[in-house]
Amino acid sequence: MGCQKAIMDGFETKKRMSQDERCANHTMIASTANAMAGDKEKGIEAGMNDHIPKPIDVNQLYLTMAKWIKPAHPQTKPLPPSYEIASIPDTSELEVNNTLIRMGGNIKLIRKLVHRFSETQSDVTTRIQAALASGDIQTAKRLAHTLKGLAGTIGATLVAKRAATLEEMLQSDITQGREEEITNIQTDLLSLFEIIKSVYGSNPEQINTLPENSDSIPLNKENLAIKLRQFNAQLAQLDSEAATTLEELSDELGDLEEIKRIQKMVDEFEFEDARKQLLVLAQSLDIVL
Repeated sequence: MGCQKAIMDGFETKKRMSQDERCANHTMIASTANAMAGDKEKGIEAGMNDHIPKPIDVNQLYLTMAKWIKPAHPQTKPLPPSYEIASIPDTSELEVNNTLIRMGGNIKLIRKLVHRFSETQSDVTTRIQAALASGDIQTAKRLAHTLKGLAGTIGATLVAKRAATLEEMLQSDITQGREEEITNIQTDLLSLFEIIKSVYGSNPEQINTLPENSDSIPLNKENLAIKLRQFNAQLAQLDSEAATTLEELSDELGDLEEIKRIQKMVDEFEFEDARKQLLVLAQSLDIVL
């Protein structure tokens, strides 16, 4: 349960679920960006069973889940292969190797996350400044929080720390030094994008130093229609599972511009706009939602 989500945060969700006897035995694990002091304690006090900090460490995630989830029919599966990328050194701006370890060697996922970060955060400081100019502190805070989480996930530690500082300033209504911090974020972002380009190439999804099986799977239009309708319903209900469905659609549809635009809208919580773009995509595929 993400504890700092828009509309209804994890703490309020837990409170309401605790009042419903159908959810009495549900296990809920808090997930927070650890830079916000007291979030872990607040989650436990709210009745959460455990806590997983962001950026997610896949190994820690599995250990925590294994602690609370007891499968009825356990199965043993082979561990994923490990990868060596010693030719790419970690830096304070981009911890490539550490990120690979945290992602359990999932190179495809790292490519996707870096690509998404580059697309959705290129103009984030402009959007933060626009929100502040219109007096919309909540939007500015949400944008800083999202930047912090995404940067931390791909290993951009410096930008993540800058964004965390800005988020705390906005949370505490500190205006002195705020513009300077935004400028620092923009400077560090420009530097980060250059590093991403040097490590991942001009196209973030092409990482020549990281091996991957590129076998493609034929598109099944009937299954795709079902998934598009499911995604549309999830967007309409502000369902958090929409993000998972979108990942599956991205795998099936590849680099379609419509999918990229929808992803950007979902990342910015513009669900209604995402539904409109989804309708365009469905029509182009001759699918009725």
